[in-house]
Amino acid sequence: MRSILMTVLCSLLLFGLGACASSPPPELADIEVQAKTNPKVELAPFRTYAWAAAAAAVRDPDHEWTPTGLDVGAEIMFLVDRELRERGRTAVVDEPDMLAIFAVGVDMKALDVRVDPETRIEISKTTPRSGVVIALVDPQTRQAIWIGRATGEMSDGPTIELVKRRLEHAITTMFADFPR
Repeated sequence: MRSILMTVLCSLLLFGLGACASSPPPELADIEVQAKTNPKVELAPFRTYAWAAAAAAVRDPDHEWTPTGLDVGAEIMFLVDRELRERGRTAVVDEPDMLAIFAVGVDMKALDVRVDPETRIEISKTTPRSGVVIALVDPQTRQAIWIGRATGEMSDGPTIELVKRRLEHAITTMFADFPR
């Protein structure tokens, strides 16, 4: 499974992602969502799936991040299951047409360029970021057939409700153009 996860992350870099447009409320506006189908693959024949792997990475050397108490992995799987089910896909245990994989990460030391409102000068500022990558992989070829990703800023002390809302926005947006 580790090799599949590495293949997915490499594939993300290889075939780029097309952006999805939307006008979310302010608490969701920083979330950037992209999704892309492998141009060499037709998704229609892929009707069943199974969860294959999940990975999490946290870069927080100063221990600034406080988890909300929400099982983020379970929430991501719930939302992906819902989106795939709404598009006519079925979760199975044996012989799936595709494998679902996700990776989630938090980087409390991410650097971003910001414009100082007083001086109008661009400055480098630490901006905690988080992201999730969801991939659907052909188990026969081990190639990613669809990849979605979302990144956003981490807020201080988010509530469980806000985290769930942000995840729902990200994953729903990711699957907006996924074929039925």
